[in-house]
Amino acid sequence: MLFNESSDIALQLEPSWASDPVSIDLVHLKGGKLLAISPSAMRLYASAEYLHDPFGNGLIDSCDWSEQQSLQQGPSKKSEQPSFVQDFKAGAIHLQQGYTLLVTPVAIQLFASAAQALHNQDCLAELRLE
Repeated sequence: MLFNESSDIALQLEPSWASDPVSIDLVHLKGGKLLAISPSAMRLYASAEYLHDPFGNGLIDSCDWSEQQSLQQGPSKKSEQPSFVQDFKAGAIHLQQGYTLLVTPVAIQLFASAAQALHNQDCLAELRLE
């Protein structure tokens, strides 16, 4: 029997703005969670409705990364606008500058490359999913 459902965990990319001139990418995940990616951080929300909550309700986890790891926008296969996200498939979200986010059942991990993500080597940052 073949499975009809996609194995993609990331479902949709939505470029947005946190404030001028800071743009962010919103990645809608299976199960309704929302991953916000900025040049120097990522935040995980229980759902999109909590993104602009001034009290931080619905924020599951957040992490900042160093200035050396700062992302630049570039072309994306998932958006017509420049984006921090190049592409996503299954549990991998490929970012600009070669970085990869690996979405596992318990965490979202940032790696310097897809090869390092594949081998779970040298995780640079991590968000817990619960």
